[in-house]
Amino acid sequence: MEAVIREAAPENFDGIFELLLELGKHFGDNKPVDGDKILSIYRGFLERTDRLEYVVEADGRLVAMMSLTIDESLYEDRPYMIIEELIVTAGCRGRGIGKRLISLAIVRTLERGCCVFCVETEAANEGATRFYRGRDFDRESILFEMELDRRGAGHN
Repeated sequence: MEAVIREAAPENFDGIFELLLELGKHFGDNKPVDGDKILSIYRGFLERTDRLEYVVEADGRLVAMMSLTIDESLYEDRPYMIIEELIVTAGCRGRGIGKRLISLAIVRTLERGCCVFCVETEAANEGATRFYRGRDFDRESILFEMELDRRGAGHN
């Protein structure tokens, strides 16, 4: 299986959407998914200069994707890069695809003059935690999250 990494294009949405659904199922997320809304967001990402979107194709199908965001903070004097999504379909994990995507992301991070390259993952996602630690990522912070309902009120 030869896996080819390239920049994402509008016509890749269906494959990316399937990867997102697979990720949601993996975490038992049963929330309704609005494909049209996600498509609109995806198209917007492709137009932004602070977003980098990549897909991986193998055997004629999309098997992985990665979204990167370049951001800035008042504390740092250079931008930083964040992996927003990195998804490899279950049947293709362990074949070096994720490792190749991380290598590409590091190159893009350095090209953009970023001072930090970071990723967030679910605390319970032991596979992702092992993967990122194996790529020299260190646990640097704890993320606090508050789920908000549609009215903006926090859940208890």
